Amino acid sequence: MKMRKFIVIALALVLTLGLLAGCGSTGNTPAGGSQPAGNSGEFKPAALPTMPDLGGMDPNAWLISQQDQIPLAGVISNHIDSRADVYKALDKVYTSKKDVKIAWLAASQGTIFFTTMVQDSAIPKAKEYGYDITVFDANFDLTTQQEQFENVLVQDYDFIVCNAVDMHAEVELYRRAVEEKGVPVIVCGPTSAKAEYPIVTTVLSGSWATGYEDGYYTAEALWGKYPNGIKMGAVINQFGDSDSESRPNGFLAGYLMKYAELAGTPYKSKWEAAVIAYNYWHEIRDKGSCNIPGIIDFKQVITVNNIATSAAAPKCAELLTGHPDLDVAMCETDSFGLAMVTEVVQTGKKPGKDIVIVYGSDGTADLCRAVKNGDVLCIGTNVPYYCGAGIVNIIHDIMSGKDYNDLPANSYTPTYCVNAENIDKVWKEGQPYADMSDWEVLTVEQYNEANK
Repeated sequence: MKMRKFIVIALALVLTLGLLAGCGSTGNTPAGGSQPAGNSGEFKPAALPTMPDLGGMDPNAWLISQQDQIPLAGVISNHIDSRADVYKALDKVYTSKKDVKIAWLAASQGTIFFTTMVQDSAIPKAKEYGYDITVFDANFDLTTQQEQFENVLVQDYDFIVCNAVDMHAEVELYRRAVEEKGVPVIVCGPTSAKAEYPIVTTVLSGSWATGYEDGYYTAEALWGKYPNGIKMGAVINQFGDSDSESRPNGFLAGYLMKYAELAGTPYKSKWEAAVIAYNYWHEIRDKGSCNIPGIIDFKQVITVNNIATSAAAPKCAELLTGHPDLDVAMCETDSFGLAMVTEVVQTGKKPGKDIVIVYGSDGTADLCRAVKNGDVLCIGTNVPYYCGAGIVNIIHDIMSGKDYNDLPANSYTPTYCVNAENIDKVWKEGQPYADMSDWEVLTVEQYNEANK
């Protein structure tokens, strides 16, 4: 009788241990807990792609030398030449003046990004300093903005801020403002300026950097959970657009950089990862896909050719239907809204659990809320406050006597990744966007020192 009781207990233990073994974690469970299809076995980091022969060139310099700069928006040389000899009319500024008047030439006031930039950021900051802003809305029409600029030139303003519809088409107007009226001009993106343009600086975001922050965070968040590498796809606005191409290209660089660090075989700098990603991005663009063995199997990039959520939804569905085994889906911009989240639900899967979703920009309330509830893993920030309050702060610095005669032609704003760890610190319900970081524009000398 005792023997029979012992055998029963022993069999029960064996069965229990077998069940535990079958349910135990193998180290490849994604962020939300489900088992990724096609991945099995113990995780072992894959071999990292090696640097191509650059002929002795520094990786940053090599990137800058490439003719195709479309996927590198915001990637600039680690050393910038002085612009102190470019006349900007800063010597005409009366720093003791109290009733400062600013002409604000807005590209548009038709979307939340632009209204937040001006109405909720620039104007309140100007009131804080006692400055007066007059806003001119071009509604994305170049001719209208040029006519508005002409009108501003016959009036008395102390500063002109131009959110340019087409920066290069308006250079002569900047020159007239500076040389004929003695009025400094500050521009805000999205296009980068040439060093010789007679402007104080251009304030703009670097789209490559937002993607890089996403990729860097994603690599760590998913580390060890996909032993055979992630299967990834992306939906972008269009090829040939610098924002659209730079964000997923930056994602590849950031992912490779962090993956290499975690694998214990780090690249010497992020620019090495950027060179490798740049070459892979060209393969994606030319052939439709690429495979970084054991790390990223990039299945497809689908273009919307429109930034509206309604236009993005069927394209998100197309990506998900075409690749039902996708692990990670990237949306290039918040302008696509919650289209990817909605379409994942339509496939019967759970966003953030069955498919990890990443957004390349901007940090809007809807997407911040989706990060908070776990539907979206992360968002690269491109918030409008830098081009609003940030520019007013530059004007205030000038009025306070700071020497800004030698700012870079392009002052790229900082970015960070909104994620589950920081969401409660950087965004509160009711905010239209995530917070801006502390930011003070750098002079050429300060920039060069910081990038030695």
